[in-house]
Amino acid sequence: MAFFRTADALLTRFTSTSPHCMALSRLSRIVTSSDGNKFTKCIASFPLLATCVSDKIPDIPQMPPIGDMAPTLNALGEPTFASLGLNGYWPSGWYQAVLEFLHVNLDLPWWAAIATTTVVIRLCLTPFVINQRRKLASYTKVMPQIHALQNRMTKARVTSDYIEMMKVSQEMQHLMKNNDVNPLSSMSLLFVQVPIFLSVFAGLRGMAQLPVESLQTGGLGWFADLTVCDPFYILPLYSMSSIFLMFEFGADVSSQGLTPGVRLAMRVFPVVGFFMIMHMPSALLWYWSISNTISISQALILRTKPVRTYLKFPEKVESPPQLGKKKGFVEGFKESLSNSRLLAELEARERTDAERWQKAGMGAVPKTFAYDIKTRTKKPIIDAKGTVVPGKNHS
Repeated sequence: MAFFRTADALLTRFTSTSPHCMALSRLSRIVTSSDGNKFTKCIASFPLLATCVSDKIPDIPQMPPIGDMAPTLNALGEPTFASLGLNGYWPSGWYQAVLEFLHVNLDLPWWAAIATTTVVIRLCLTPFVINQRRKLASYTKVMPQIHALQNRMTKARVTSDYIEMMKVSQEMQHLMKNNDVNPLSSMSLLFVQVPIFLSVFAGLRGMAQLPVESLQTGGLGWFADLTVCDPFYILPLYSMSSIFLMFEFGADVSSQGLTPGVRLAMRVFPVVGFFMIMHMPSALLWYWSISNTISISQALILRTKPVRTYLKFPEKVESPPQLGKKKGFVEGFKESLSNSRLLAELEARERTDAERWQKAGMGAVPKTFAYDIKTRTKKPIIDAKGTVVPGKNHS
C-alpha cells in the first residue's frame, strides 16, 4: 500500500502545476473499478502522469546524417582509399592513387591494374636500360686492356714501384675517358629502379595488409585472392626463376667482370629467395613476375643484331683466351687474402721508414762508427836528450 500512496503523491505534485493537468487528474480519479481497487486507479493515472510530465522534457535531438558516419564510397560502391587511410603523400600513396583510378574509372580488375602500371613503369625505364646496355658494351670492348692495366698495378704495388703505379693510373684514366667508360654510369638503372620498386612494394603491401576488400576477389586464375600468398607457390617459383634468367642474360646487372664468388652467390640467391618470398601476398609476386618478364624480354631484344645496329651499340670484341688454368673460388679467395696481407706489410714498412726519416731530421745524429778519426790518443814523446815527454792531444 505504501507504493500506491507514493504514486498518488507524485501524481498530485506534478498535476498541481498546470490547469490542464489538474483537470486530467480529477478525470483519472473517476476512472476506477466498481470495487474501488486502488491498483486499477493508479494504473489509470499513469498515462495522465506521463502526459503531464512530458511538458518538462526537452525535444529529442536530431540524429546525425548517416552519410557522415559511413565511409565514403566510390562509383563501384566500395570504400575509397582516402577513407581507408591510403593514398598518402609518399610515392607509395601516389602508386595507390593510380591503381584506384584504373580500378574505379576504367573498371579494370586489380590484377589488370597492377599489370598495366608495371608495363608503363618498365616502358618509362627503357631509356635507362638502353643507356646501361650501351655502357656495358663499351666496357666489354676495353675489358682486356683494363685487365692488363690492373695486373700491372698489382705488380707495381707488390714491388713498391711508385713511378709505375702513377703511370698505370694515368693510362687507366685516359683509357676510360677515350672510350667513354664510367663504372657509375652503368649503375644509373639501378639507382632509378630501386626507389620505384620500394614504392610499389610498400603500396601493394599496405593494400594487402589492410586489407582492401575488393582485392580479395581481384586476382586471376588460381590466385584469386591477392591479399594472401599463392596457394600453389607458382608465383614465387616463377619470380625467382626469372631472376636467375635475368642474371644469365645480364638484363639489369651485368655478370661480366665479376669474381667467381659473386657469380656463385647470385646463382644461389634464387634458391634462398624462394623460401623468403613464398608467403608474401600474391599482389606483390604478381607485380614482380610481370616486371621480371619484361626485363628478360628487353634483354633478349637488345641482344639482336638489327636492334644493336639501330641503337649504335659498340661492336662486340672477343676476349683473348686467358693463359693458365682458371682459378676457382677458394684459390681466388686465398690469392686475394695473400695480396691483402702483402699490401698491409708494405704499408707498414712505408710508415716505419717515414717515422725513421722524421726522427733522423729532428734528433741527434746517431753514431755509426766504432773509431773516431778526429781524436788521437796521447802518446809519449822522447826528445833529443832521451827524456820521455808526455804527448799532446792532437785533433
